[in-house]
Amino acid sequence: MLINANAWLSGSRAGLCATLDMLALGQDWRRDLYELEGKRIARDQQMTRQMEQAARALDWQAFSAGAQSALRDYLSASADIWQDCIRIATGNQGSLAVTVERASGEWRSFFSEVCRGVSGFNAAATPAHAWIAAFERLLGDGLPAAPEAPRARAREVRSARAEQHVG
Repeated sequence: MLINANAWLSGSRAGLCATLDMLALGQDWRRDLYELEGKRIARDQQMTRQMEQAARALDWQAFSAGAQSALRDYLSASADIWQDCIRIATGNQGSLAVTVERASGEWRSFFSEVCRGVSGFNAAATPAHAWIAAFERLLGDGLPAAPEAPRARAREVRSARAEQHVG
């Protein structure tokens, strides 16, 4: 069997695109992490300055009011940071799902193109078929459904493995 040059180029492109998409996602996540770290540092600096001002107070009432104000600002800033974390995490989860779905579709088209020329090849009978079908169900309805694997073939393989381990 000779591999079609266009199919090979398509597969190489799909692999490169998937890799670059994942690298870009990693860089975006790192940028988000640094942004959140910057907000955390600014929150802590503000808390330190406010507590320093409260500690300079001459009486307990002024110290208590300053410390309460510093704690209130600290907790408010912490809540804002947590909200940003949740927003970023949900956005990143969606981006990852889209990237994996796109890569899966490109690889599926590549392998169907490569395997099209192989005589006697049935994609539904491959051992990885069940795993790929389960993975696609996890992704949702974005990908077309794959045909079901033949049940008789799966039973023969399992029984043959069981017989090897019995003896």
